[in-house]
Amino acid sequence: MIDNRTACYSQPSTQTRNTGNAQGERAGNKGRAYGNQPAFNNNPPAFIGGQFQDLMALLQQLLEQLQNPAPAPTPAPTPNPTPSPVASVPLSPSGQDQLRQLLGFNANAPFSVNVLDNDGNGQLSVGDTAVVNGGITGGEILRHDLTEADITRLNPGQGQLLADFQDNYAKWQNFSNRHADLPVSYTTQQTCFCPQEITQPLNVTEINGEIVSVTDINGQPVPDYVRDSVSSIGERFEQLQNAYLNGAESIRADYDPTLGFPTSVLIDQSSMIADEEVSYTISNLNYALN
Repeated sequence: MIDNRTACYSQPSTQTRNTGNAQGERAGNKGRAYGNQPAFNNNPPAFIGGQFQDLMALLQQLLEQLQNPAPAPTPAPTPNPTPSPVASVPLSPSGQDQLRQLLGFNANAPFSVNVLDNDGNGQLSVGDTAVVNGGITGGEILRHDLTEADITRLNPGQGQLLADFQDNYAKWQNFSNRHADLPVSYTTQQTCFCPQEITQPLNVTEINGEIVSVTDINGQPVPDYVRDSVSSIGERFEQLQNAYLNGAESIRADYDPTLGFPTSVLIDQSSMIADEEVSYTISNLNYALN
């Protein structure tokens, strides 16, 4: 005999089967409704895709900057400190006059002149800079770096007499002392920016170092101003000695090998000064022994 309660559980009722079939059909229909559609959509809308590409481009730029960092900016150069002003070498009034003449100006010209003490030793030295100011504006006119020749000239007595000069001067003094009363005649000619009467060849006679006669090549006496322009041989030696001791920029001298008198001389005190050169020749020297 079968228990009615067991039968109730083992065989669903018609209502139950119908309900189950209805649910199954709904489930099946639901499955068929979505069965042809994917679970995810990998194609975003167009406006989202454009933003995505921009974002990727920005990320790519950031990656490139991280991998290749920009070089550090070059620091601005440090400005050089302003140099301290150079002190000037103290100059006496006569020293300023000498410096003006050295630089080609008249000693009394209305120009101020000072020397920059570049080496800081407080005195005139090679490499110091001479500066001339003045003129209409009162500004700088000339700047000149002092050379060794300049220093020698600005410091009289610091030059040296050449052995050649001393040897020939001794020869001439020896001759002059032994024949003091002997007339000596010769021809001399000067080179300068002077009248032709002065630059022409002149015949000179001197006794005991004193000029007693000056004539032209025709034997005619010359005017006093021409005679006054002529120096004796002793005075020529003194002129050469001063040029050496005062540091003339250029000196060229040739001497007679026997008596020692100068046969050709050129003295240029400064190449910066025009028309101050001394140039002359002495030739045809004659003397008569008693």
